[in-house]
Amino acid sequence: LGDMFYVHAALLSVFIAAMAAGARTAHRFAPHLWLFELSAGLYAAALPLISRAYELSPLCRLFPDPRLQTVFASVLLLCVPALCMGMSIPLYAAYLKAETREPDAFPAVYGLYNLGACASVFAAEFVIFPAAGISRSLLILGCVNIACGVILRLRPRLAVPALRPRAAPAVAA
Repeated sequence: LGDMFYVHAALLSVFIAAMAAGARTAHRFAPHLWLFELSAGLYAAALPLISRAYELSPLCRLFPDPRLQTVFASVLLLCVPALCMGMSIPLYAAYLKAETREPDAFPAVYGLYNLGACASVFAAEFVIFPAAGISRSLLILGCVNIACGVILRLRPRLAVPALRPRAAPAVAA
């Protein structure tokens, strides 16, 4: 998508907003973590094709300003994986809490997620992308998520009852 300030701002904004939306609605999908892992993997594997289809579509020329078009492309192409990630973090925390009876599972999952994300970025940028190229790298990384989704689906012990959303704090009138 490019290496410009506004692209980085759009990428960060998309991930934060979609992860927030995912985290806000994850309680509705507690038994379906496997589906979000599978979706993220399939999307990663298909992203080169999705990107090419976008480039050939009228959406690619929707905005005359190339900066605005790049921001639009960033939002459009990255909202699906970011939403899947936003769903996954609270659901993994719920699974961990159910497995271990640990009341504070979320900080552990969030910390491990961030360490894993950092390690993944370095591995992808310095090892996988140079060795395999972007398309093959996305396929490799997508296969990891697909495998996680399949393992989660086949492991019945991980069925977690639907989570309840937190009640909104009372507002003084």
